[in-house]
Amino acid sequence: MNALVSVIIDNFWFIFSVLLIVSIFGYRIYNFFKAPTEQQLAQIKAWLLSAVILAEKEFGAGTGKLKLSIVYNEFISKFPWIAKIMTFESFSRYVDDALGEMKELLNDDNYAKLNIQNGSDK
Repeated sequence: MNALVSVIIDNFWFIFSVLLIVSIFGYRIYNFFKAPTEQQLAQIKAWLLSAVILAEKEFGAGTGKLKLSIVYNEFISKFPWIAKIMTFESFSRYVDDALGEMKELLNDDNYAKLNIQNGSDK
C-alpha cells in the first residue's frame, strides 16, 4: 500500500495531466454527441469547407479525384465514428456542397480568391 501511495505522489503531475486531458476530451465528445444532428452536420460541413479550400490551395485545378481522396482520408481520421455510418456517396455530395460554397466565397471575396490562387501556383 505504501508503494502505491509513493508511486502516486512521485507521479502526481503526470497523473493529473493525463486525467485532465482525458476529461477535456471526454467532455468535448459528450458535447458533440449531445448536440442535435443539425449542429453535428453543420460542424462537419464547416470542416469540409475548410478541407476543400486547403486541398484546392494545395493541389490546384484539374486534380479533383486526388483532392476528393485526400479530403476523404482526412475525414476518416477526423470523424472515424461518422465515417463508419456515412456512405462515400453521401460524403461526396457534402464535398460537392462545400465546393459550391467555396465558389460562392471566391466570387464574393477577392482576398480569398487571391489566397487560393497563390497557393495553387506552387
